[in-house]
Amino acid sequence: MFSATLVVVGLGICAPVFGVDVGYEPPFEIHWAVLAVAFAAAERFSVNLETRREAHALTFSEIPLTIGLVFAEPGPLLLARVGGAALAILVFRRMPPVKVLFNVSVFAIEGASAILIFHSVLGASDPVEPSGWAAAFAAVGFSHVASWICVSSVLRLAGSPVTVRSAFSVLYVSGASVLASTAVALGAASALWGDAQSWILLLVIGGALGYFFLSFLRIRERHQAMFDLH
Repeated sequence: MFSATLVVVGLGICAPVFGVDVGYEPPFEIHWAVLAVAFAAAERFSVNLETRREAHALTFSEIPLTIGLVFAEPGPLLLARVGGAALAILVFRRMPPVKVLFNVSVFAIEGASAILIFHSVLGASDPVEPSGWAAAFAAVGFSHVASWICVSSVLRLAGSPVTVRSAFSVLYVSGASVLASTAVALGAASALWGDAQSWILLLVIGGALGYFFLSFLRIRERHQAMFDLH
């Protein structure tokens, strides 16, 4: 029932996205397929955050979302957000249909709300100026809170022993990650806006950070396996 309600809410929020007018002219546009791959990778290499008795996945999807807000058309960005993330959970997580429906609905609500808020706040201003930063933080922050509400609500409805304190603890820690990821993405967007060829340097930096991140995950998995043995 809750998942069905989210589907209706998601459809209602997504519809206006395809009528959003972008009030500025970016130096170039990023194809939706590139963003879809980025969203899929973010879901694939998520980090599980455990706080007290509640778990929350950090996906760092705010990075492609923020860059997409600046360099992509609203409609294709929404399709990339939903399609890329949905493909990742279908291929790598193999969730039951009900969970897939819930997660896809949350992806849609996240993406649509971020797009609508970003362009409403920004208007015709420059997205890489402070007014654009404020619009991005407001958009991504709101979408994260919406996701947190959906996840916390479904856990409570499912009978999970989630306390208000633990739920807000997860919001606090994950929110800090969201703010940091958004700031990184805005820095990358500013570099790309000034010089489109800077994507080469950003790719090298991103590749190095990705390598260190994957190494960290492998080390953590080994330590967890050793802990479980004892």
